[in-house]
Amino acid sequence: MQKIPPRPQFHFTARRGWLNDPNGLVVLGSRYHMYFQHNPEAPEWGNIHWGHAVSDDLLHWEELPIALVPKAENDLCFSGSAFLDTENASGLGTPENPALLVYFTSTGRGECLAYSLDGGMTFTEYEDNPVIRHRGRDPRILRYAPGHYVIAVYDEVNHIAFYRSADLKNWTFCSRIHGFYECPELFELGGRWVLFGANGVYSLGSFDGEAFTPETLPRPLFEGDAYAGQTFANCGRRIAVFWLRDNGIFRSGGFSQQMSIPVELTLKDDRILVNPATQVPGSRVWSSPECPVTLRGIELPAAEHMLIIEDSASVEAFINHGERCILRSTSIPMQKEI
Repeated sequence: MQKIPPRPQFHFTARRGWLNDPNGLVVLGSRYHMYFQHNPEAPEWGNIHWGHAVSDDLLHWEELPIALVPKAENDLCFSGSAFLDTENASGLGTPENPALLVYFTSTGRGECLAYSLDGGMTFTEYEDNPVIRHRGRDPRILRYAPGHYVIAVYDEVNHIAFYRSADLKNWTFCSRIHGFYECPELFELGGRWVLFGANGVYSLGSFDGEAFTPETLPRPLFEGDAYAGQTFANCGRRIAVFWLRDNGIFRSGGFSQQMSIPVELTLKDDRILVNPATQVPGSRVWSSPECPVTLRGIELPAAEHMLIIEDSASVEAFINHGERCILRSTSIPMQKEI
């Protein structure tokens, strides 16, 4: 019988039930808010709600009550994103108390909008949902310019579609680009635009508010078991969190799956560097320039500099100051206590 590893110390897990994609990453005041795909009733995928957790330091997370609840068995709350409407373009808040908007996929209706006037704790559905109807999911909201808002959304099959709006409620289709699957992420970094899908393969390019034009060949942000990453758009740095998929090794403990360590993305020439966004206790630096190494069953390449983060069921390696990133789940126990 396989021994259950202890609950991860540095990787967010739900108290109970299933967890997958991070959703609605946003900073409110000094707190990081992370919503996430969540089955609160069982450590299996299904019955998808939006869970909610907050952190002051990106390392210690407090799980809060459920944020979004499905309307019916065939109307689950799939992935989406959040936006603080400080310009009150939606009219759903006030300049003094801007609404936090979340866009999510309702599996029974389409892309839907909900809003919060109490700091993201409770949400009210927009009365004219859905705001976009199409074959796809995973809306990613961003502000392109004053009065010009954009949603990037997965549009079956293997397309990302772009919609624009002036009021955050009425959306007009603009364009689509082929070659990206699920959970689109679109943002500006170091004067370039970045587009990637759930597998983290990204292109740098230009974006005019309606269409993305790639200027580099696709390249992976990471190697390993991560998926469906999203970034905080309003924290001064470009910080991403990924779902770190595992083989269900925690399920008999009543919960399943974990998030990656939050990572910071920076641009160097035509490459995105990936490094931890916060210092993790027990992380260590290795140097093995001549030979690859194997750590808890995970093969790591020969490198001058490797920052290693271990937890109860994962190994994450940041190689040569972020030039290569390996995010892996593992079921091989640590040789010493965390």
